[in-house]
Amino acid sequence: MTFDEGVEQAKVLIGSWLASNSQKITQTSLNRNTVEKFEFAPAELIAQSETDPRVFDFLCRWTAISIQRKEPLRPEIRGWLCEYLWGNRPRPSMPSGKPSGGEFDAMIALTVRTLQELGMTASRGEASPPTSAIDAVAMVMKQRRLQPSSYARISKIWFREKKKWVNYS
Repeated sequence: MTFDEGVEQAKVLIGSWLASNSQKITQTSLNRNTVEKFEFAPAELIAQSETDPRVFDFLCRWTAISIQRKEPLRPEIRGWLCEYLWGNRPRPSMPSGKPSGGEFDAMIALTVRTLQELGMTASRGEASPPTSAIDAVAMVMKQRRLQPSSYARISKIWFREKKKWVNYS
């Protein structure tokens, strides 16, 4: 498998995981009041999105859904969207640096493992060109603006998670 094919496969794997878990993540981290705030108290929701990345992601998704459905946007949401598109509303970082804990780390490690099973080398030496499965996952994470997105951090996750699997080398 080439590096570019590995990147495409990682996009599919990570995208599938995010899609299948987005409802669960939204349900556990946001409640029905968040949806109501989008419509009735957008200023409060926007204020929360400045410090809570889950609220920020919800605001991005719900705004996109509203635009796709051709629903009118409240002026506050429209203003927030313009600021976001101009690059003036960065996504806040997750507290403690982990988006959703163990499941997220397992997803990263399973993506590396799948790419390895498809023929890529899992990791590489420091002097080697960046063409390993970990490099492919790091590239996709960076493209999706997810953390971790560096080779070093994904490599740590890979080696830590791999130890948990019986008879896997």
